[in-house]
Amino acid sequence: MRGWVHGNVVLVFDPDAPNRVDVVDSGYGTGSTALEAFLPAPPRSLALTHVHADHAGGAAWLQARGAEVYAHPDAATLVERWDRRGLWLDGTGQQLTRFTVEHRLGDAVVLGGRVWRVLHTPGHATGGVSFFDPTDGVLITGDALWEDGFGLLDPWVDGERVFAEAAQAFDRLATLEAAWVIPGHGAPFTDLHGALGRARSRLDHLAKNRDRLRAQVVRNGLGFFRLAHPAAPLAAVEAVARSLAAAHGLPPSRIPELLTVTAPRAP
Repeated sequence: MRGWVHGNVVLVFDPDAPNRVDVVDSGYGTGSTALEAFLPAPPRSLALTHVHADHAGGAAWLQARGAEVYAHPDAATLVERWDRRGLWLDGTGQQLTRFTVEHRLGDAVVLGGRVWRVLHTPGHATGGVSFFDPTDGVLITGDALWEDGFGLLDPWVDGERVFAEAAQAFDRLATLEAAWVIPGHGAPFTDLHGALGRARSRLDHLAKNRDRLRAQVVRNGLGFFRLAHPAAPLAAVEAVARSLAAAHGLPPSRIPELLTVTAPRAP
Protein backbone atom coordinates (compact mmCIF):
# COMPACT_ATOMS: atom_id res chain seq x y z
CA MET A 1 0.00 0.00 0.00
CA ARG A 2 2.83 2.41 0.85
CA GLY A 3 4.94 1.47 -2.17
CA TRP A 4 8.37 -0.02 -2.78
CA VAL A 5 10.24 2.92 -1.27
CA HIS A 6 9.10 2.01 2.27
CA GLY A 7 10.90 -0.57 4.35
CA ASN A 8 8.87 -2.80 6.67
CA VAL A 9 7.79 -1.42 10.05
CA VAL A 10 7.63 -3.91 12.95
CA LEU A 11 5.69 -3.30 16.17
CA VAL A 12 6.76 -5.14 19.34
CA PHE A 13 4.23 -5.18 22.16
CA ASP A 14 4.90 -5.39 25.91
CA PRO A 15 2.09 -7.14 27.83
CA ASP A 16 3.16 -5.26 30.97
CA ALA A 17 2.96 -1.86 29.24
CA PRO A 18 -0.05 -2.00 26.90
CA ASN A 19 -0.17 1.76 26.55
CA ARG A 20 3.21 1.88 24.79
CA VAL A 21 4.76 0.09 21.81
CA ASP A 22 8.32 -0.42 20.58
CA VAL A 23 8.99 0.05 16.86
CA VAL A 24 11.66 -1.45 14.63
CA ASP A 25 12.30 0.77 11.59
CA SER A 26 9.97 3.54 10.49
CA GLY A 27 9.59 3.38 6.71
CA TYR A 28 10.05 6.40 4.44
CA GLY A 29 9.07 9.87 5.63
CA THR A 30 6.04 10.18 3.35
CA GLY A 31 4.35 7.32 5.22
CA SER A 32 3.79 9.15 8.51
CA THR A 33 0.01 9.32 8.02
CA ALA A 34 -0.19 5.58 7.39
CA LEU A 35 2.18 4.95 10.28
CA GLU A 36 0.01 7.01 12.64
CA ALA A 37 -3.02 4.91 11.72
CA PHE A 38 -0.92 1.76 12.16
CA LEU A 39 0.25 2.58 15.71
CA PRO A 40 -2.18 1.34 18.38
CA ALA A 41 -0.30 3.15 21.16
CA PRO A 42 2.33 5.90 21.55
CA PRO A 43 5.84 4.81 20.54
CA ARG A 44 8.23 4.09 23.42
CA SER A 45 11.32 3.39 21.33
CA LEU A 46 12.49 3.13 17.72
CA ALA A 47 15.23 0.58 17.06
CA LEU A 48 16.77 1.02 13.61
CA THR A 49 18.24 -1.79 11.56
CA HIS A 50 20.06 0.92 9.59
CA VAL A 51 19.70 4.60 8.73
CA HIS A 52 18.85 4.68 5.02
CA ALA A 53 15.84 6.87 4.28
CA ASP A 54 13.44 4.01 3.49
CA HIS A 55 13.96 2.62 7.01
CA ALA A 56 14.66 5.75 9.07
CA GLY A 57 12.61 8.32 7.16
CA GLY A 58 9.96 8.43 9.87
CA ALA A 59 12.44 8.57 12.77
CA ALA A 60 12.03 12.31 13.38
CA TRP A 61 8.23 11.93 13.31
CA LEU A 62 8.32 9.11 15.88
CA GLN A 63 10.89 10.93 18.00
CA ALA A 64 8.62 13.96 18.16
CA ARG A 65 5.94 11.65 19.58
CA GLY A 66 8.10 10.32 22.37
CA ALA A 67 10.14 7.50 20.86
CA GLU A 68 13.77 7.18 21.94
CA VAL A 69 15.94 6.20 18.98
CA TYR A 70 18.42 3.30 19.08
CA ALA A 71 21.02 2.56 16.38
CA HIS A 72 24.42 0.93 15.97
CA PRO A 73 27.35 3.23 16.87
CA ASP A 74 28.52 3.40 13.24
CA ALA A 75 25.03 4.40 12.12
CA ALA A 76 24.80 6.92 14.95
CA THR A 77 28.02 8.54 13.74
CA LEU A 78 26.57 8.97 10.24
CA VAL A 79 23.51 10.66 11.76
CA GLU A 80 25.54 12.89 14.06
CA ARG A 81 27.69 14.09 11.16
CA TRP A 82 24.68 14.08 8.83
CA ASP A 83 26.90 12.41 6.28
CA ARG A 84 24.70 12.68 3.19
CA ARG A 85 26.94 10.41 1.15
CA GLY A 86 27.11 7.75 3.85
CA LEU A 87 23.35 8.02 4.37
CA TRP A 88 22.83 7.42 0.63
CA LEU A 89 21.04 10.74 0.16
CA ASP A 90 23.32 12.28 -2.47
CA GLY A 91 22.05 11.96 -6.00
CA THR A 92 18.89 9.95 -5.31
CA GLY A 93 16.49 12.72 -4.32
CA GLN A 94 15.47 10.88 -1.15
CA GLN A 95 14.40 12.96 1.82
CA LEU A 96 15.40 12.26 5.41
CA THR A 97 14.30 14.66 8.13
CA ARG A 98 17.12 15.16 10.58
CA PHE A 99 16.84 13.25 13.86
CA THR A 100 19.11 12.21 16.72
CA VAL A 101 20.23 8.82 18.01
CA GLU A 102 19.84 8.79 21.79
CA HIS A 103 21.09 5.27 22.43
CA ARG A 104 23.93 3.37 20.77
CA LEU A 105 23.18 -0.31 20.52
CA GLY A 106 25.37 -2.92 22.17
CA ASP A 107 24.86 -6.68 22.22
CA ALA A 108 21.25 -6.55 23.42
CA VAL A 109 18.18 -4.29 23.54
CA VAL A 110 14.84 -4.56 25.32
CA LEU A 111 11.85 -4.56 22.96
CA GLY A 112 8.37 -5.46 24.10
CA GLY A 113 9.66 -6.26 27.58
CA ARG A 114 12.02 -8.95 26.25
CA VAL A 115 15.74 -8.96 25.71
CA TRP A 116 16.62 -9.21 22.00
CA ARG A 117 20.11 -10.02 20.77
CA VAL A 118 21.68 -7.40 18.50
CA LEU A 119 23.84 -8.75 15.67
CA HIS A 120 26.08 -6.47 13.65
CA THR A 121 25.11 -7.19 10.03
CA PRO A 122 26.59 -4.51 7.75
CA GLY A 123 27.36 -4.82 4.06
CA HIS A 124 24.29 -3.17 2.60
CA ALA A 125 24.47 -0.40 5.18
CA THR A 126 27.08 1.09 7.49
CA GLY A 127 26.03 0.20 11.01
CA GLY A 128 23.45 -2.33 9.88
CA VAL A 129 22.07 -4.64 12.58
CA SER A 130 19.60 -7.50 12.99
CA PHE A 131 17.49 -8.23 16.07
CA PHE A 132 16.83 -11.74 17.40
CA ASP A 133 14.34 -12.85 20.06
CA PRO A 134 15.64 -16.24 21.27
CA THR A 135 12.44 -16.95 23.17
CA ASP A 136 10.18 -17.17 20.12
CA GLY A 137 12.88 -17.41 17.46
CA VAL A 138 11.90 -14.17 15.70
CA LEU A 139 14.65 -12.58 13.61
CA ILE A 140 14.39 -9.06 12.14
CA THR A 141 17.06 -8.64 9.45
CA GLY A 142 16.40 -5.26 7.82
CA ASP A 143 18.15 -5.30 4.45
CA ALA A 144 20.96 -7.62 5.55
CA LEU A 145 18.89 -10.57 4.30
CA TRP A 146 15.67 -10.99 2.32
CA GLU A 147 13.98 -14.23 1.38
CA ASP A 148 15.58 -14.01 -2.05
CA GLY A 149 18.54 -11.68 -1.76
CA PHE A 150 19.63 -8.68 0.28
CA GLY A 151 19.90 -4.92 0.04
CA LEU A 152 22.08 -3.42 -2.66
CA LEU A 153 25.83 -3.20 -2.07
CA ASP A 154 27.56 0.01 -3.13
CA PRO A 155 31.35 -0.38 -2.87
CA TRP A 156 31.80 2.93 -4.73
CA VAL A 157 30.27 4.77 -1.76
CA ASP A 158 30.87 2.46 1.22
CA GLY A 159 34.14 0.87 0.11
CA GLU A 160 35.32 -2.57 -0.97
CA ARG A 161 34.76 -3.87 2.56
CA VAL A 162 31.03 -4.32 1.85
CA PHE A 163 31.56 -7.74 0.26
CA ALA A 164 33.45 -9.15 3.24
CA GLU A 165 31.02 -7.48 5.67
CA ALA A 166 28.00 -9.01 3.94
CA ALA A 167 29.63 -12.46 4.06
CA GLN A 168 30.36 -12.03 7.77
CA ALA A 169 26.77 -10.92 8.36
CA PHE A 170 25.50 -14.11 6.71
CA ASP A 171 27.81 -16.17 8.94
CA ARG A 172 26.44 -14.47 12.07
CA LEU A 173 22.84 -15.05 11.01
CA ALA A 174 23.61 -18.69 10.23
CA THR A 175 24.33 -19.35 13.92
CA LEU A 176 20.71 -18.61 14.88
CA GLU A 177 17.76 -20.97 15.20
CA ALA A 178 15.09 -18.69 13.78
CA ALA A 179 11.47 -19.78 13.43
CA TRP A 180 10.45 -16.59 11.62
CA VAL A 181 12.46 -14.05 9.66
CA ILE A 182 11.09 -10.55 9.09
CA PRO A 183 13.10 -8.86 6.32
CA GLY A 184 13.35 -5.17 5.53
CA HIS A 185 11.23 -5.61 2.39
CA GLY A 186 8.74 -8.35 1.57
CA ALA A 187 6.78 -10.86 3.62
CA PRO A 188 8.09 -12.82 6.63
CA PHE A 189 9.50 -16.28 5.89
CA THR A 190 10.67 -19.37 7.76
CA ASP A 191 13.57 -20.89 5.81
CA LEU A 192 16.51 -18.88 7.14
CA HIS A 193 19.19 -21.26 5.88
CA GLY A 194 17.66 -21.52 2.42
CA ALA A 195 17.65 -17.73 2.18
CA LEU A 196 21.27 -17.60 3.34
CA GLY A 197 22.28 -20.08 0.65
CA ARG A 198 20.69 -17.95 -2.05
CA ALA A 199 22.24 -14.80 -0.57
CA ARG A 200 25.74 -16.27 -0.54
CA SER A 201 25.39 -17.36 -4.15
CA ARG A 202 24.22 -13.89 -5.15
CA LEU A 203 27.02 -12.21 -3.22
CA ASP A 204 29.60 -14.36 -5.01
CA HIS A 205 28.03 -13.49 -8.36
CA LEU A 206 28.05 -9.74 -7.66
CA ALA A 207 31.64 -9.79 -6.41
CA LYS A 208 32.70 -11.36 -9.72
CA ASN A 209 30.53 -9.14 -11.95
CA ARG A 210 31.27 -5.58 -10.88
CA ASP A 211 30.04 -4.00 -14.11
CA ARG A 212 26.61 -5.52 -13.61
CA LEU A 213 26.55 -4.35 -10.00
CA ARG A 214 27.66 -0.88 -11.09
CA ALA A 215 24.71 -0.62 -13.48
CA GLN A 216 22.27 -1.90 -10.84
CA VAL A 217 23.44 0.67 -8.29
CA VAL A 218 22.93 3.51 -10.75
CA ARG A 219 19.56 2.20 -11.94
CA ASN A 220 18.31 1.89 -8.38
CA GLY A 221 19.48 5.39 -7.51
CA LEU A 222 17.68 6.83 -10.50
CA GLY A 223 14.59 4.78 -9.71
CA PHE A 224 14.48 6.20 -6.19
CA PHE A 225 14.86 9.72 -7.57
CA ARG A 226 11.86 9.17 -9.82
CA LEU A 227 9.81 7.79 -6.93
CA ALA A 228 10.73 10.80 -4.79
CA HIS A 229 10.14 13.28 -7.63
CA PRO A 230 7.54 11.80 -10.01
CA ALA A 231 6.87 15.17 -11.68
CA ALA A 232 10.54 16.02 -12.31
CA PRO A 233 11.17 17.28 -15.86
CA LEU A 234 13.23 15.12 -18.20
CA ALA A 235 16.19 17.52 -17.98
CA ALA A 236 16.35 17.01 -14.20
CA VAL A 237 16.14 13.23 -14.58
CA GLU A 238 18.92 13.30 -17.18
CA ALA A 239 21.10 15.39 -14.87
CA VAL A 240 20.65 12.91 -12.03
CA ALA A 241 21.39 9.99 -14.36
CA ARG A 242 24.63 11.62 -15.50
CA SER A 243 25.67 12.45 -11.94
CA LEU A 244 25.05 8.91 -10.70
CA ALA A 245 26.80 7.39 -13.69
CA ALA A 246 29.86 9.60 -13.22
CA ALA A 247 30.04 8.84 -9.48
CA HIS A 248 30.03 5.09 -10.18
CA GLY A 249 32.21 5.03 -13.28
CA LEU A 250 29.42 4.07 -15.68
CA PRO A 251 30.17 5.18 -19.28
CA PRO A 252 28.03 8.06 -20.66
CA SER A 253 26.91 5.72 -23.47
CA ARG A 254 24.77 3.90 -20.87
CA ILE A 255 22.73 7.02 -20.04
CA PRO A 256 19.91 6.40 -22.60
CA GLU A 257 19.05 3.00 -21.12
CA LEU A 258 19.00 4.50 -17.62
CA LEU A 259 16.31 6.94 -18.67
CA THR A 260 13.89 4.05 -19.16
CA VAL A 261 14.01 3.28 -15.43
CA THR A 262 10.72 4.01 -13.68
CA ALA A 263 11.25 2.39 -10.25
CA PRO A 264 14.08 0.75 -8.32
CA ARG A 265 14.67 -2.93 -8.88
CA ALA A 266 15.58 -5.35 -6.15
CA PRO A 267 19.33 -5.95 -6.54
